[in-house]
Amino acid sequence: MSMITMVAHRLTQLREGLGLNQTEIAAKLGISKTRWNNWEAGVRLIEPREAIELAVLCGTTLDYIYRGVAPTDRRRKYRHHEDD
Repeated sequence: MSMITMVAHRLTQLREGLGLNQTEIAAKLGISKTRWNNWEAGVRLIEPREAIELAVLCGTTLDYIYRGVAPTDRRRKYRHHEDD
């Protein structure tokens, strides 16, 4: 699966987790529904500026949006190194 497809899937999950439709999330981010749809459909990759706004709105990180690394995954990794 390509990176853009994986990001698109995570965007869908984040939107649905907020209980919003595409029109509603686009309005919250100050973008058009078409722009959001292009990201969620994997036509275009979300730009960092909008990804930051989305991360704040959803309480997640850019690592999760772009790489699929959940905040708890990252903390666990660092804790492991601290224990060494």
